Amino acid sequence: TIKMKLHYFGLHGRGVLLRVLLHYCNVKYEENFITFEEFGKKRQTGAYPTGQLPVLELDDGTLLHQTKAIGRYIARSYRGKKGENLYPAHEDMMLTYHIDELLDEFEDFIPVIGFMVTGVFDTPDFNEKFMPFILEKFPAYLEKIERKISKRNRRYLLSDSMTLADIFLAAFMIGFPYNEELPYCHILQAVVQKFPKTSQWASNMLQ
Repeated sequence: TIKMKLHYFGLHGRGVLLRVLLHYCNVKYEENFITFEEFGKKRQTGAYPTGQLPVLELDDGTLLHQTKAIGRYIARSYRGKKGENLYPAHEDMMLTYHIDELLDEFEDFIPVIGFMVTGVFDTPDFNEKFMPFILEKFPAYLEKIERKISKRNRRYLLSDSMTLADIFLAAFMIGFPYNEELPYCHILQAVVQKFPKTSQWASNMLQ
């Protein structure tokens, strides 16, 4: 049986967002782990038109690019494990707006955590960035999430049903604060726990 194929590096990064989504939607797919050297060569040949990963290769060979766009495609094409409509689009435009708003805020936050994606720790550059991250930048982002949860008072981030926003943010939690293989993960978890509603949401999502 031909399956979708996810092209990405052998690390969490942006790939974990799509892996968690595909898993939650019960979509069968294959992983094509690419080394940085292989990626550089393929990019030069134009194999990846946007020059970025992840790329999702569909059954017919069509290549989809851009993480959020791929996520929306999956969320519109498949239901969640409990039959959820993860990205309602025209069926609920206001909820869709809030999903996109949260995804855009997350996209703005991704460059802030870029220094942790490389897997290189305890360097002068890492140490210089880590303290401002845990003391200022990470709490500032979590405060936004805390306000959204408090304002809506729903079971999930934006509604009583899980959405694409929950999946992407839960994947971030899996890849970073709650990734036991990541040095300093317990420090990141301690920062999350300072925001009770966000911490409770994360705990529910990771069960």
